[in-house]
Amino acid sequence: EYYFRGGKADGDLGEKLKAPPDFAGPAKRSSRKTTDVLFLLLIIGSWVAMTGIGIDAINRGSLDELLNGIDAEGRTCGVDSVVQDLGKLIYVNSRLNGVCVAECPDEDVLGSSLQDLCARTSSLTPN
Repeated sequence: EYYFRGGKADGDLGEKLKAPPDFAGPAKRSSRKTTDVLFLLLIIGSWVAMTGIGIDAINRGSLDELLNGIDAEGRTCGVDSVVQDLGKLIYVNSRLNGVCVAECPDEDVLGSSLQDLCARTSSLTPN
């Protein structure tokens, strides 16, 4: 609803606007049509595709690999039997090859910030 401005008191919106009786809107009803059907179909298609990707990720994915570091040999730190007691990952080069370690080093061993180099395991996975 639209109102004229200039009510006499606070909260008074003034007189309500009224359209003339023969006013049918800004365009004739016969010329109105839907204009965004293509984009609606694209959005629905995107939703379907993302739902399919999500279902595939749940069925074939590994939450341990997502939450824990994976070393250069493909072992999941803190999970795989060979590196089960090594729950953290330190990145040793610019190719993001990592090595599982028990604790992050206290000193700067590679010339970079240790917070950028050492990934801690998830709090969801026991060490």
